[in-house]
Amino acid sequence: MKPTKFKINIIQFKHQEIRMANILVLDDNETLLEVITDSIEQTEHQVTASKNSYYIDRLLNEQNYELVITDIIMPEKEGIEIIMHIKKHHPETKIIAMTGKKMGDSLDLLDIAENIGANATLAKPFTPRELLDLIKDILG
Repeated sequence: MKPTKFKINIIQFKHQEIRMANILVLDDNETLLEVITDSIEQTEHQVTASKNSYYIDRLLNEQNYELVITDIIMPEKEGIEIIMHIKKHHPETKIIAMTGKKMGDSLDLLDIAENIGANATLAKPFTPRELLDLIKDILG
């Protein structure tokens, strides 16, 4: 199967280029998912949001995403499993992992996420501005 190329729109704004990216957001908390999605949509990026991580394989195969933002603790598929899958099958996709849970001093889920391939992590709670700044840093 030939890989599909994705389109990146570029808008000139006061001598600054802004790249529009296709972003997938996964979180089982509907309220947080809506806040994240609304925040990202204000930046003109295209966003797909899912509270069900069970369908991650299908979502990733149906469309190319430049960035995936995933919660680590979810009922269907854990974020760690999702990160490993993305790194294996879609290595060009950037990843932001997020969680509000810690498993103790010696086992931090955000550290594990970075060690297996997440490009960045966010500890919940975070502000929309923190998320948008991180997205900007990752996408360049």
